[in-house]
Amino acid sequence: MPSKRVKFSLTKPTLLYSMARIKPWLPTFKSLLLGPLQPLSNGQLVKVLLLLVIVQVSTCLRVCLTLKEISDSQNTDAFFETYSLRRERCEKLCMRRSACHSFSYNPNQTHCKLSSKIPVANYENVTITTHSPCAYHPCAADEVCVNENRSTFCFPLDIDCGYPLQYSNMVHYDVPSTKYLNEVHYFCKVGYTFTAGITIATCLLSGNWSAVHAECQPIECGIPAIIPNTSMSVDGATVNASDVPHSYLSEVTYHCLEDYVKINGSVTSTCEADSTWTPVTIQCLYVNCAHPPALLNITLSIDGVNVQPSDVPGTFNTMVTYSCSEYNVYLSGSQNSVCQLNSKWSNVTITCRYVKCGPPPMLPYTDFMVNGKITNGLSVPDKFWSNVTYKCRSGFTSEGGPHTSWCLMASKWSKVFIECSDDD
Repeated sequence: MPSKRVKFSLTKPTLLYSMARIKPWLPTFKSLLLGPLQPLSNGQLVKVLLLLVIVQVSTCLRVCLTLKEISDSQNTDAFFETYSLRRERCEKLCMRRSACHSFSYNPNQTHCKLSSKIPVANYENVTITTHSPCAYHPCAADEVCVNENRSTFCFPLDIDCGYPLQYSNMVHYDVPSTKYLNEVHYFCKVGYTFTAGITIATCLLSGNWSAVHAECQPIECGIPAIIPNTSMSVDGATVNASDVPHSYLSEVTYHCLEDYVKINGSVTSTCEADSTWTPVTIQCLYVNCAHPPALLNITLSIDGVNVQPSDVPGTFNTMVTYSCSEYNVYLSGSQNSVCQLNSKWSNVTITCRYVKCGPPPMLPYTDFMVNGKITNGLSVPDKFWSNVTYKCRSGFTSEGGPHTSWCLMASKWSKVFIECSDDD
């Protein structure tokens, strides 16, 4: 398993550590710095410079050795794994880490595990009870303790977990920091919902993000509600309830069955983010009117076509028109009747009067003319407002007027005043 690099910064702590190492030499430095100005011999100058270099190199080697042990480690959650370390090095490394409470060692593989929790099974488990100065000067979990001559220093480890992991059907907002202990909150994409589990990732000491133990599953609403006396449609096509798509934002529309009328309520239901369908409040009322009533001397029609009462459909809002039959004249009243929600036809108040004038009266020396053609009296139409024109026969001259007679409401022909005189 490849090791994970751990970045670190040593500038300020290293200077402090270096000053502690040169503490025994301070009198000499003081005399050099605060005493009377005296020229240094070449030999003195070389000794001072050499001493500073030795102290600095010693400090760097010790700190770098400790950090090398850390950077060669790999952990998941509770453990910091280090490969091919001797036991004493494993124990020493645990003492320097405040996050380490015990270590486990496998002598067969020289495999060391630093633990912040319960030691691992099948390992030699050791709890640290050392009296090392680091035990009395604990560092933060992301720092390493270095002790020298009863002095301790905490060196920060720049633990950066990098860009958060990507998970299927999940998103996360911008992360302000990817450093140790920072968190990333994951959310499901639109149309998906979390199963039970952890949805937050944390940057660990290992430089890895903790795993997100959750999944985003598509939102499903199941079969929509069955409402009495209704059918369902999707995109205008009638479907069974079991065939309705039930993923997020799917829609289904309810319709009243034949002979049922929607009287109120919403008709569309949508699959929501909480895996439920939005409620519909449609109410359907059964409406079926019996045959419309037949009236004396009156005919029925629908859209201008005459029908018998038994042929009229009894569905809601069907309208029939009542008209006076032949030889009957409309006088007053409503003529239309509609099938209503109470399954009854609206009232009609039509009034008709029977009018039939019969053959027009015969006048001497005249013929009957209808529409410009001579006809006999029996062929003259005798309905209301029918008319006939009298014409003198050949050889006779007409006098007076009018010459046209009309069939009147009283079932009589209007009078004509015509006299036909012989031309001779």
